[in-house]
Amino acid sequence: MKKTTLLAPREVRKSCLKVYVNVDQRAKIEADADRCGLTVSTYLVALGMGYEPKSRLTETERDLLDNLSHARDDIERFASAMNGMSQSKRKQMFDSVQFMLKWFQALKPLSQALFKFITRIREANKFAGTTKIASQW
Repeated sequence: MKKTTLLAPREVRKSCLKVYVNVDQRAKIEADADRCGLTVSTYLVALGMGYEPKSRLTETERDLLDNLSHARDDIERFASAMNGMSQSKRKQMFDSVQFMLKWFQALKPLSQALFKFITRIREANKFAGTTKIASQW
């Protein structure tokens, strides 16, 4: 996994800050930085600037993304099948209360999962707006 630096190429860090930690603290910091896809340096700068980096997609979220992709394919196949039907057949199908109830019940979990996933994705790793680093994004 490629690490992100979150700094513009022209903004090179030239000052070194030494931090002493114990072995467990170092392991946790390194694991947290890796979970966020950041270098340890970038992760610590982000924390020091008052921002808590978010982790990359979890395995569950990646599975959810795959499921949403498959659901999109299913919706496209459904739309294609609908286009192949006559106008009267489509009207008859959508006038059926039973059909519409089953259709909405089937779409509800997809809609909820999609909302949850999109909300999570929109909360990307960005520094707080008051930092100099944030102005690069």
